[in-house]
Amino acid sequence: MPASYATHRKQLELILRAWGMPEETAASTAEIMSWADLHGIDTHGISMVPPYDERRRAGRIDMRAQPVVARETPVSALIDGGSGLGHANARRAMELAIDKAKATGIGVAAVRNSAHFGACGFYALMAVEAGLIGMVTTSASGIQVAPTFGAQPARADLQTAPRFHGTQTHSLEVGFYASAVDGGSAIGNSTNVRFSPPVPDSLHDPGFSHAAALWRWQSGSRAPAQG
Repeated sequence: MPASYATHRKQLELILRAWGMPEETAASTAEIMSWADLHGIDTHGISMVPPYDERRRAGRIDMRAQPVVARETPVSALIDGGSGLGHANARRAMELAIDKAKATGIGVAAVRNSAHFGACGFYALMAVEAGLIGMVTTSASGIQVAPTFGAQPARADLQTAPRFHGTQTHSLEVGFYASAVDGGSAIGNSTNVRFSPPVPDSLHDPGFSHAAALWRWQSGSRAPAQG
C-alpha cells in the first residue's frame, strides 16, 4: 500500500534529522523533496536519499550547515551554503529575491558552496505565489554533456525553470536542460530493469553495438539538447 503524503514527508524529515540536520531545516527540506515526488519529479524526491547519504559519508555535504547571507544590495544577495544540502539555501535565496523584487521591481539571489537542491520548479513557484515572475537556474556537478555529434562529455549540464504568473488560478512553468534528458531520469531508467533507456543517435558510432552506446549513456555521456 502506498504511503500517505504525510508519512512520506515525515520519513524524509526523520532521515535528515538523523543525519544531523537542524529540525527546522530538515522540515523545510523534506517539504521540498516531497513536493517533487508529489508532482511527478521522482528523480528529485525521496530517490535522492541514497546519493545524499553517500555524499554525506564522503564528507561532501555538511548536514548541519545553515544558509548565511554573505553579501547584499537593495536588488541582489549572495547566499553561502556552507557546503550544506541545497534546499534550504535555495529557499532562502528565493525569499530574499521576492522581498527585493517587491521593494524595487527586481530581485536576484545567487548561492555558492551548496549541494544538490532538488527540483527548480519549487522555488520558481514561490515567486509566482507572491505574484511575481520567477526563474531558477543551476549548473550540474561534473562534465556530463557531449558536444553536437560527439560521444565524449565535454561540458556540464544546466537546468533552468522559469515560471510565469498567468491568472489567479493558473501559471505556466517550463523546464530547460542543456542535455537532451536530465541525469536523474537517465540513471532512474537505466537502473529500472523494466525499461531500456533510449540512447541518442549521436552516441552511436559505426561498428558499435547498442550495448556499447548504452554503456556510454549510463557512464555519463548525454546528448546536448540541440542534438
